[in-house]
Amino acid sequence: MSSYTANLKLAVTPEVTNKTFKEWRMELTADSNSNMTKIDNAYGQLKTEISALESFTSKVYGVKFVGSNPTGTRLEDAVGLTAAVGVDDEVVSNDFDALYPWSGMRRCNGYYDDNGDFVVTAYKGDPDFATNGSNGNVWVEIPQFYIKEEIDSSTETESMYITPYKMDGYRLPEKFVKLNGDYRSKAYIAAYESGKANNVPISYAGVDPSSPAWSHNNFLTAAANIGDGYCAMTLEDFELIKFLFCIEFATRNTQSVMAGATSHTTTAVDIAQATTNQNYVYVAAGTTYFAEGYPIKLHTSANSAAGDYHIVSRVETDGDYLKIYLEDNASVTTTTSTKIYVCPFKTGYCDDVVASSGAYKANNGKFPIIYRGIENPWGNIWKVMSGILVNDHQPYFLKDASADPVNNSAASIISAMTALDYTLPSSHGYAKTMGYDSDNPTYRMTSAIGGSTSTYYCDYFYQAAGVRGVSLGGYVAYGEYAGLFYFSAYYAPSYTGWAFSSRLSYTG
Repeated sequence: MSSYTANLKLAVTPEVTNKTFKEWRMELTADSNSNMTKIDNAYGQLKTEISALESFTSKVYGVKFVGSNPTGTRLEDAVGLTAAVGVDDEVVSNDFDALYPWSGMRRCNGYYDDNGDFVVTAYKGDPDFATNGSNGNVWVEIPQFYIKEEIDSSTETESMYITPYKMDGYRLPEKFVKLNGDYRSKAYIAAYESGKANNVPISYAGVDPSSPAWSHNNFLTAAANIGDGYCAMTLEDFELIKFLFCIEFATRNTQSVMAGATSHTTTAVDIAQATTNQNYVYVAAGTTYFAEGYPIKLHTSANSAAGDYHIVSRVETDGDYLKIYLEDNASVTTTTSTKIYVCPFKTGYCDDVVASSGAYKANNGKFPIIYRGIENPWGNIWKVMSGILVNDHQPYFLKDASADPVNNSAASIISAMTALDYTLPSSHGYAKTMGYDSDNPTYRMTSAIGGSTSTYYCDYFYQAAGVRGVSLGGYVAYGEYAGLFYFSAYYAPSYTGWAFSSRLSYTG
């Protein structure tokens, strides 16, 4: 059985045991609304987690994929279960909401201390929980679980399993293992794509993830300003999301569940008529790139990360022009040298989605999505990765992802990192297989192409020779190419661009 650490950090024993903790506390303090609410919440969560663990002892949830079919067959205790996503305040029925470990995933504020241990400062629902940065970064807490993969390349069969406890053939995902080999009872993945504040990457709502123009190199340099161990998203983060999502929804075609913000056209359009201090702009009639709810930027350079961000409120035909209204309180001045273009969304648009997973506004490829507290696991903006670099199609990994070399030298990659026991394709195409190194099973990426939008992994692979960084998921204009399994090993580790961000992570 795996070790299990309770969330509750205070030892409390109600004297009247037939009363609830909250009733006991209120009777003792005569206080119905104080910071003790945090203890109430923690106590309730502790009871929920213990109940979940006791109820699901020896439970195994699995899925099997055979051949080119991206839809899997549920295995073990997952047989007969259903999962669904919602839009905005839509309420849906999802069996996995009550099953460990999915039931234990929740948002929190917190940080890593000098020992590499995560310190929670507030959980969602606590009085001082905040998404705007006033109480620090926002993370998604994931309770410990074990995984198993069974791969038979001769029959193109792959099975994935999750169980709460250590069992024969199962392993603990690397995200739950410290650099010194100690185990973590919880893992934490940043809730939002990374913006930038005070020269460090952040996980806050309401920030523009495109304005830092992150690269593999400058993200690591900025993350080091937070402290030792911080880095960009890793394949260890990806592994957790992959197992949880694929088993929950029994598919490798992630866009069949949620399209993500992926199907926009980002071509910059010239402003057709100047405006002064208005909440609208004019473009040529017949332009079709803009509609209500779309994010746009205005700048004299096409697709500049530094553009002025707005949301389209409505679009009307006005004589020879298309009149694009922005927010009511917007006040923009434009000339015919100004350009307008769709850009990635700011963070936090999915904060009010009621279902455990779903989409803001519409699940149609135009708007952000959320998977159990993790906003935009694919789409919206590329996520550059730490702990993985490529030299001439040979991938190398480093468990201490914060120590990646940043000098773009093939020699430094070879000397500082470990080569994986497979190579990446030397051509672009849809992913057919993911490479597998039996000594390092966490670090899997595209190893063969030959799929399509509806077969195998259903996501694209993009590559180039030389020293390359790795990016994940696609961005607002990548359409059916995008998805959880879309890997790019095309750009140099130093490359920056308005379509690139990441997700804050930690290794230590």
